[in-house]
Formats: sequence, structure tokens, C-alpha cells
Amino acid sequence: VANHLAFVSAAGGATGFEGGMLTYTAPYISGRESFGTIQDAANAWQKIDRLLGMFSFDRESFGSMTTTHIHPAIAVAVTILEALMVAMQGVKSVSLGMNEIGNRGQDVAAFIALRKLAKTEMERFDFGNVALSTVFYQFMGGFARDGEKARQMIIESAASAYYANADRVVIKTKVEASRIPTLKDNLEAVSDVKLGFELAKGSYLLNDRLVAEEAES
Repeated sequence: VANHLAFVSAAGGATGFEGGMLTYTAPYISGRESFGTIQDAANAWQKIDRLLGMFSFDRESFGSMTTTHIHPAIAVAVTILEALMVAMQGVKSVSLGMNEIGNRGQDVAAFIALRKLAKTEMERFDFGNVALSTVFYQFMGGFARDGEKARQMIIESAASAYYANADRVVIKTKVEASRIPTLKDNLEAVSDVKLGFELAKGSYLLNDRLVAEEAES
């Protein structure tokens, strides 16, 4: 399926493509031999990345993509591993995606660690010329069904993304728990995220020393 999507994306003029050998394979193949092995997935994604590298695609890895909650350190490691794998196939732009945990200090620390370690490892393997950016996924767990409570989650999440200095934010809407959002829902969510950014500019309640210690741990 990913092969077909890659070809369609390239032919259709897209500029970005998300997925990877670990994040978009391992969560789905446990106990399903017909899906192949991790090695099969690695071979397939190498072909995809060689193709997308030729078309100057940005490739995104979402290291938090699993079937269960994982420690942020594991998500960071998986994201960086996939970034290296796509760079080996000629990709020159990589987005590093992580989801919000819900503890603001830990979320900010995770992004500090992700940026620092990704830069270090890419340079160590001679991929220092690959452009790196970060993507903050708003909370992906159970969402409030009450619209106003959901809005507060989105606004507070946006503040965390601002403190984490993320380059992009994948946003939720106030109807996340109940239905597919409409255009109006999405526009309202964008406004809520902007509000979260503005509120974050005027207040900073994190302990930098504790955040730094968390990032190093």
C-alpha cells in the first residue's frame, strides 16, 4: 500500500510523506505473518525513500506511532533511527514527529532531546546537510466530549507546542471524541491554537533546570 501511495504522491505533486519501516509497520504486523517481517518492511521503505528523495520530498517519521504508550526516550530513538534510514536513501529534508504526553515539562524536554540528538547523530553519519524540522502532535489519547473542555485541552496543548519550539503542530478539534470535524471545526481549532500561542508568550511556568535535567535523562 505504501508503495502505491508514494507513487501517487510523487505523480500528484505532493511534497511530504509520512511513515517508516518501524513506525508504520511494527504496530500492525504482530501476529500477522501475511504482513511480512520487519526486514521486508525495511526493503520496501528503502525503495520508497529512494523514489521520494529523487522528488525532493520532506519525509516525516512519527516515533510515537505504536499500539501502546511508550517512554518518550523510545519515541526519540525510533524517530532518529528512521531519520537516518531515509537520509541513507538520499532524502534531504526530514520532519521529526512526536506526540504530546500531557506533562508539559516532559513534553518540552522530549523536544529538546529530540532536536539535540537528531542533529548529533545526523552529523555523526555525515548527513549534516539534511534539513531537520520538528512536528508536535496534540494529545492523541482520550479527548473530552464536552466542547469547552476539549477547547481548553487544545489551547493548553498549543502552549506546550510553543514552549517546545516545534516547527509545526498537528492539531485536534473540539469534536475529536465524537465525530469527523467539519471545515468550521478545523478553522475554530486553528484559532484556538493561535490563542494558545498568544497566552504562552505572556507566561512561562516551567522550571528550566528541571526541564534540562529531564532532557538529559
